[in-house]
Amino acid sequence: MLRLTTVGRRSGQSRVAIVGYYEDGPNLITLAMNGWEDADPAWWLNLQAAGQGAGSVGEGRRAAR
Repeated sequence: MLRLTTVGRRSGQSRVAIVGYYEDGPNLITLAMNGWEDADPAWWLNLQAAGQGAGSVGEGRRAAR
């Protein structure tokens, strides 16, 4: 599991989402899914609005975009 930290697009507050991922070389890849709902997940909308975030797996932390 990947702990993804973004900034709320309306609140400006830090938000955390736990998402599944897979490794592609040095990159961590996740899918912007909201269960089987049509709406985009809030973390994806926040990441799009801010343009960046942070992901952490275990003790490591990486930039997210």
